[in-house]
Amino acid sequence: MKLELKGIRDRGNKASERIVMRALSRIDIGQFVILDAGYSDDGVNNDVRSSYWFPDQVIEKNDWVVLYTKAGNYKEKVQKSGSNALFFYWHKPEAMWGGKSRTPVLMEVDSWDFVEPSEPGEKP
Repeated sequence: MKLELKGIRDRGNKASERIVMRALSRIDIGQFVILDAGYSDDGVNNDVRSSYWFPDQVIEKNDWVVLYTKAGNYKEKVQKSGSNALFFYWHKPEAMWGGKSRTPVLMEVDSWDFVEPSEPGEKP
């Protein structure tokens, strides 16, 4: 995977809880999704409550990607090392990662498809 999940900082703290990731190569972060997945003694399961799909944006190797649980506006900051830190916000009303039953899962999405929305009874 070209984006490394480094960890969760300030678990359970609504004001500062965040997932921290680092780019291992030049990537389009729009190819990555974080899932709010279930977790038990058996490991990760498919009880997915929500997801965050990053917007299309090319970032460079060693750039940091930070996803806050709280509401906020996208920001970028140049680090002393010269790499960028990109801050995204999930806009959740409460902290998500304070217990042992939920875990973030990072997925790389190489291709996808969709069905165009329509009103009930309309022909697609």
